[in-house]
Amino acid sequence: MLLPLKFRVFSAKSNKVQRPNILCWPFALRTSVADVICAGKKLKVYKDNDQLAGEAARILFSHLKRAISRRGKATIVLAGGSSPRGCYRELALMLKRNQEVLNRCFWFIGDERWVAEDNPESNENMIRKALWESAGVQKEKIFSWKAGSGEPAEKALVYEGMLKNFFRELRARKEPRGPDLVILGLGEDGHTASLFPHGQVIDGRGNKRPVTVDLHGLTAAIYVDHLKAYRLSMTAGFLASAANIYFIISGSNKKWVLKRVLSRVPELPASWLNLKQTFFLVTAETV
Repeated sequence: MLLPLKFRVFSAKSNKVQRPNILCWPFALRTSVADVICAGKKLKVYKDNDQLAGEAARILFSHLKRAISRRGKATIVLAGGSSPRGCYRELALMLKRNQEVLNRCFWFIGDERWVAEDNPESNENMIRKALWESAGVQKEKIFSWKAGSGEPAEKALVYEGMLKNFFRELRARKEPRGPDLVILGLGEDGHTASLFPHGQVIDGRGNKRPVTVDLHGLTAAIYVDHLKAYRLSMTAGFLASAANIYFIISGSNKKWVLKRVLSRVPELPASWLNLKQTFFLVTAETV
């Protein structure tokens, strides 16, 4: 079965997104990612992690500057994991040299493990060390999940309240309702943020329901059975409200799942965020 996919085109010179002039028709799951990358592409490939980190940081910085020039502030949702760490380090250097941009950014975290923020496994801990501390981000500009104590469902509701309050103010001023920028990673099983293919959403009464694309609300507490662990995550609906979404992906172990996400296999949560405003920045070994 042939699946038509419309892709936007990256300009290598400007790092801007242009309109496509053709349709790309990958052959479902029997093609390689290289076959998916035809003339109309939303995928940019870099030779190694260093090049990916530098170029991704420049792209993100340009989005932050553009949002600030338009509205006076920029809102960004960050991913955890290992793939974006190098990008965050490069971005920290850029922000440190440009205090005007730095002081007008507001920082959110797309998902968090159920550990304290100073735990080595914490997404916030990684982001803090790679980006916020180096750049000198003010604490009041950071929205923390404060995971690891209390009940996961309660912490998810608290974070949802912070999101509603912050973005309600933007809507009251007739500004865009979602973040300017969302950064995502990709797991080998097709999860992104903490939206796992077989995850279970837990409510305050301990009731469970599957993780789905149309989860109600902005956040969720999720139990991942094969990890025997709780996670906190923004929902696909809230992440999809962003003006720009970038997946940052590295590693040959992601090749097969990236192909499936580009083909929008619906069982994979990462496919739910493969939208018209979504772009993939990857290393060559990933394709």
